[in-house]
Formats: sequence, C-alpha cells, structure tokens
Amino acid sequence: MKIAAINGSPKANGSMSEVIIKQTEQILGEKIQVHQAVRLVQGGTPPETTAEVLDTDVLLVVFPLYVDSLPAPLIELLTRLEEAAHGNLAKPHVYAIVNCGLHEPEHTALALDMVRYFAERAGLTWGCGLGIGCGGMIASMGSNWSKGPASSVHAALVGIASAICEKRSRQDVFAAPKFPRFLYIAAANMGWHMQARQNGVLRKLKDRPYAEVSEAAE
Repeated sequence: MKIAAINGSPKANGSMSEVIIKQTEQILGEKIQVHQAVRLVQGGTPPETTAEVLDTDVLLVVFPLYVDSLPAPLIELLTRLEEAAHGNLAKPHVYAIVNCGLHEPEHTALALDMVRYFAERAGLTWGCGLGIGCGGMIASMGSNWSKGPASSVHAALVGIASAICEKRSRQDVFAAPKFPRFLYIAAANMGWHMQARQNGVLRKLKDRPYAEVSEAAE
C-alpha cells in the first residue's frame, strides 16, 4: 500500500509533526513518502507535484494547531489539492493527526473537522483524525513512546495506524500523555521564561499591550 504524508508544520526541520510521522511509520512498518507543505507552497506547487501528492492510497495530514486552525501553508496546499483532486483519478483515503501545546487534546477537534471538510470537498474518503495534547512535551520523551507517560499517545497512534492499514473510517480520537495538568502548566511556564531569558526579552513577559490600548481608549 502506498502511503503519503503532508507535514503541515511551518518549520522546515525539527518539527513535532516530523516526529509524529516517524513514529507512525515505525508502527505501520511501511515507508511513508513525506511532502513538506511550506516548501511546496513556496515553490509554487506545479501541477505534476500536486498530482504526485494525490497519487497514493492513503494521504496522512500531520500538523500543529495554530489558533484552533491549520497553519497557513497547509491551508494553501490543501486548497490547491482540492482543486486538483476533481480531475485526478487517484482518490486516497485521508487521515489527520494534529498536535497542540495545550494539555487538553479536545482543542484540536475543530482543526480535524477542517481537514475532514477538505476531504469531502475534494471528493476523497475521510478516514479519521487524531488530536494530541501536550505536543511539545512528548518530543522530549525519547523515541520509545510505548512506555511511560507517552504510552497513551502511542496507543492512539496504533489505533489510527490500524485504520490506515485497513483503509477504514472511524471516529476521531483524542489523546494526551499521562501527566498532571498543573505540573504541565508549571513546566510550560518555566520553559517560556527560559526561552525569554535566552533571547533577552524576559522583562517583556510583564508587558500588557492590550491593557494599555484599552486604558488609552477610555
């Protein structure tokens, strides 16, 4: 079976989406051909490349959550694929995996609906979606997700991999690492402060630009 994935992260390298694709590839035991959305959009996505993306049995769309939606390069690429799909003979099954920095994976539900809507508009078969919470933290848990806090995410990936192998549709699934919410928030805040200090903007974290605008308008 031919499986292609769209990496929807705006990062050219080192993204969480890249890690998720590799994990899925290991579970499937099959090679996944990866297309980088940001590179295809910047390169103009010639018709032959668009046809190549669609010429597959399964199309897996993997991306980070951006303000309850999809990253702009991915939206642009899916728009072009939708237009090309109507005249294309290949009609792949579409699956999606979205990760977010929030603890609750349910925040990804709307974004998954958007990918499902793309599949329906393009005349493709929607398989299912997987929403993952605490995305940034999972990347630091090593390569073996089958054990430890990331085991719940690994189990969800096994489920979507099973659906992909059978080209089967199922309900969307949501998963997050087994990690207390208050500890995750504390670790995230610590991480923000460390990054701010490294980039020389630690004092900026106390700025209140919206409050100042509101006060000036009164």
